[in-house]
Amino acid sequence: MKNICFIVLLSIALCGCLKNKDFQEDGFNDFHNMSCSENPQEDILGKWELVSLYADGVEVDRVPGTIIYEFKNSGIVVISNDTDPFNLYPIEYSYHFAENPSDPGSLCVVIDKTYYNCCISNKLMSLDYMYNPEHNIVMHNHFKKL
Repeated sequence: MKNICFIVLLSIALCGCLKNKDFQEDGFNDFHNMSCSENPQEDILGKWELVSLYADGVEVDRVPGTIIYEFKNSGIVVISNDTDPFNLYPIEYSYHFAENPSDPGSLCVVIDKTYYNCCISNKLMSLDYMYNPEHNIVMHNHFKKL
């Protein structure tokens, strides 16, 4: 059931029709030169607003509203949306940090069995994962800390 909800959530994010212009205007648009935190297990805690979503380097329109990921110390992430036209939110998933299978020696965050490369720096976070390994498409989820 969680996997179905995750797929539905991702589909809505990919098929939405509103970009977060506040994010672009605030100048938080450079996730490529981030210097990643050495303590992501602590730095990830708290509320994060999803501000942009990229697939294969192209920005994707996403679901309207403010999408918040709240990472709790208990190993639960709660995803919510202030505009929820389909009553999908809130959604809860377990998360933990593990060794990155594609980069041994580094950590990644595992959310509901999906491995994300995680980079946190100066109240910005990037969660990246291989959306379609067959076609080498990478999804980049960008957040700002609230």
